Amino acid sequence: MNRQHSSKQPSPTSGALRAPTSRWSRRDRAQSGFTLVELLVVVTIVLMLFGLAATVIQPLREGRDVREAARMVNAYLAQAQTRAIQRGRPVGIWIRRLPLQPNISLELAMAELPPPYGGDVLNAKIGVVGAASAEYNRNTADPRFFNVGNWIRFDYKGPLRIITETDPTSQSIKFDPPVRFVGQVPFQVYGFPRSDPEDPNSPLIQAQSAVHPLTFPASVAIDVAHSGIGWSSWFSEVGPNDPADGEIDPLILFGADGSVERVIAGLNNAPEPDHQRPLSAIHLLISRPGTLRSPDLAGGNNFWVSINNTTGRITTSAFSPLTEEQIQSNLSKSDLLKLVRRFAMEGLSSSGG
Repeated sequence: MNRQHSSKQPSPTSGALRAPTSRWSRRDRAQSGFTLVELLVVVTIVLMLFGLAATVIQPLREGRDVREAARMVNAYLAQAQTRAIQRGRPVGIWIRRLPLQPNISLELAMAELPPPYGGDVLNAKIGVVGAASAEYNRNTADPRFFNVGNWIRFDYKGPLRIITETDPTSQSIKFDPPVRFVGQVPFQVYGFPRSDPEDPNSPLIQAQSAVHPLTFPASVAIDVAHSGIGWSSWFSEVGPNDPADGEIDPLILFGADGSVERVIAGLNNAPEPDHQRPLSAIHLLISRPGTLRSPDLAGGNNFWVSINNTTGRITTSAFSPLTEEQIQSNLSKSDLLKLVRRFAMEGLSSSGG
């Protein structure tokens, strides 16, 4: 009985069990594959997603480049400010204009005020001939140092007086505030010399610090023509018919207390270039001009780097872009600047700057 029952049980290796297993394996392999049409559909969808992602990411990447440039400018200004405090004498930043496109800058250079100049020989003196005028001897003093905007101190004491007028031909200067004495006295001149001793309008010598210049990433620049002081002023701008070499590279000079000691800007050939202790904050526009020739006042990716003139506090703020309607309107440039600097000015006000 037991043998007959066991003889009827199929063997584990018999064909009756292998056939179904082999049939199902072929069906599974057929279902696990993709047709060519299905593969093409998947590839098309992936490519569409990549294209959509690129259109979304590209503006973010551009904004990141400008944001990083603004951070670099902020840090570079803070470094100059720290050096001025540590050294106890002014240290500044030259905003170097491009020679052929002077309304933009691709580089900042740190400049340190030279040591006081007291003449080319020992015991050199200057003759004070009036309450607000003096005469120097070019045999003992270099006329390049006697330029408008530099400071002069008499007899190593008293307040610094600003030079308001200079004449290399007559070897004379005028200054303010006036003095109460006349005669030959030692002197000290503080400031940057000019490149040509015979020309009071020649460019200032950009006395560069040992600190390396800051060069911006490609296609990011400082828009010099729309950077400036306060709500609505700007550094001098070069028109399409103006000489490209007529502009001074703007200089922001930090004092020993960290505040902004002076800003130098304007035209080389102006009767009196703009030397001033600013009465309001300074704003540098970090932007991505479309062709590095014209500013993008409608660009939402632009940033302001602002310096409080009194405290020296440096902040970075968003750019308030203009609409096409505002750009095409008849608003003056100063009114447009008020609009795009709104966030920067409000940020300084809310932070006590």
